[in-house]
Amino acid sequence: MGGKSTLLRQVCMSIILAQIGADVPAESFELSPVDRIFVRMGARDHIITGQSTFLTELSETASVLSSATRHSFVALDELGRGTSTSDGQAIAGSVLQYLVHETDCRGIRVSYGL
Repeated sequence: MGGKSTLLRQVCMSIILAQIGADVPAESFELSPVDRIFVRMGARDHIITGQSTFLTELSETASVLSSATRHSFVALDELGRGTSTSDGQAIAGSVLQYLVHETDCRGIRVSYGL
């Protein structure tokens, strides 16, 4: 399935356009104001500084979990991909459960291999 990351970028861009009063490329678009947009996309590392892909991914996710409010929009792409499949699914599921039940924010999660 291709184009998942592109879809996430388009949704985030549409939110920004709507909030500044610009035209949104959609038949209809209804959204209450968003205080922040958090995006966690793709796998990368900082090996030079001793941070693996997994550590970088978890650090970025921890930042989202500690800063998101119920008025935030969270876009997660390929969360848990820096580790084995079952561990990645457990991390992604736990993060999603926290965002839905504790933070109560709006968002999109694209899963890999599910």
